[in-house]
Amino acid sequence: MLKKHTYFFIFLVLITWIAGCSEKKEETLIIKFKNKQQSFEIIEAYKLYPDYFKAADGQPANKKEELYQSKIIQPVYNSCFKDAEYPYMDDNLINNPPEQTAKKTLSSTDSKELISSIKEALMKSSEYLPGKKKTSVCIFPPQENNQDNAVTVGAGKIIYSARPSNSPDRIKTVIAHEYHHSVWTELYAYPSTSLLDNLVFEGKAVMFEKMVFPNLKGMYVNTAYQTAYWDQIKNDLDNPDLNKSFEVLFGGNGLPLLYGYSEGYKMVENYIKKYKVDNIKTWTKMSAREIFEKGEYEKNYSH
Repeated sequence: MLKKHTYFFIFLVLITWIAGCSEKKEETLIIKFKNKQQSFEIIEAYKLYPDYFKAADGQPANKKEELYQSKIIQPVYNSCFKDAEYPYMDDNLINNPPEQTAKKTLSSTDSKELISSIKEALMKSSEYLPGKKKTSVCIFPPQENNQDNAVTVGAGKIIYSARPSNSPDRIKTVIAHEYHHSVWTELYAYPSTSLLDNLVFEGKAVMFEKMVFPNLKGMYVNTAYQTAYWDQIKNDLDNPDLNKSFEVLFGGNGLPLLYGYSEGYKMVENYIKKYKVDNIKTWTKMSAREIFEKGEYEKNYSH
């Protein structure tokens, strides 16, 4: 009986030791800091990839999927994905193991510069628009066939793709953009069911990044009011089809690249100028319909 108790005790110690090692490994991925009472963390998820590639080498697809979940997704799941309001934004990342091309990104990532840029963007953004929840920025290698620099999957949950081509200035404006999405989702979110909702959602974020970093080159905005393009989308403003929103936002079916971002920005800018609004919270919490109608945006296309 004593021998059984001894074996059981050793087993418990071993399990505790393994769990402790796992927690320590996860802790090494996390950089924590605060701005006043607001908490932030930067999670270097990309550091998990070398172990995954080593274990996945030569394995069949189903085994790679299992390894991807256990070695990369699960260790950061709570901070990066759990209870996200926009789960469709992270489906591709969660469910698709990385290609070999991700190795090149890992080897060329300047970790110190990347972390410094993200931290500066979060600190500065939170001065302009404080949030209440902890904000996590999770850094992953970019995915094959996915050009997004970053996405917000929910309040306090930002996924950043570490592209070597992104300059420090670009990193800062991208994080400021996504930070606005995050805080809006936390404090003011209402169901975004239409093309108009999504245009203004992105327009607010573009406006915010330009206010936080006015001297940096951020999202391109076409300031022209081009009637032919507007005529193509105006009857779809209440359309709830997310694919239609993506088509207009990113440019498709004859629309210019990132057309919807420019149009959304101009809607927000139009309202701010018309009513001389200097408080970011004021226009951040307003509905898309209110900004569009009170700003009389369509008058820009009536001449």
